[in-house]
Amino acid sequence: MIELLYQSEAGFAFDDKIIETILTTARERNAIENISGMLFFDGIKFIQILEGPEENVDRVFASITQDRRHSQIELIYRGRIFERSFADWRMGYKFTSALTGALHEFDWEAQMDLTKVSESTANPGVKLFNFVNQNLVKEETQF
Repeated sequence: MIELLYQSEAGFAFDDKIIETILTTARERNAIENISGMLFFDGIKFIQILEGPEENVDRVFASITQDRRHSQIELIYRGRIFERSFADWRMGYKFTSALTGALHEFDWEAQMDLTKVSESTANPGVKLFNFVNQNLVKEETQF
């Protein structure tokens, strides 16, 4: 099983209705693919965490890279995990205006180094999730 984190920018302006449609589609596909995860959005930037069987996660990420709703896609992390962090969420969602700050303030390199040497269930994705929730969330919407 792997975890994959990426960031991208919205290819055009998104409203709540478009986000709800994306989440419905993602949740249906993720249920079929046995994928769980989390999506953060700040109105411009997305960060998504996907976890599940390697082949399935890679297939979903490949389709995301072809999706015109995303631009400037950057893979942040892809690595083996020993346990899911978001097992109950086919796709969790949080809107937060603090997302860009999280990208700059979160120490990605240190978290990835810790993950490589540890069989801990504290994957980089859940560490980012906790960091955003504890330090940066100023306003949020969940669907």
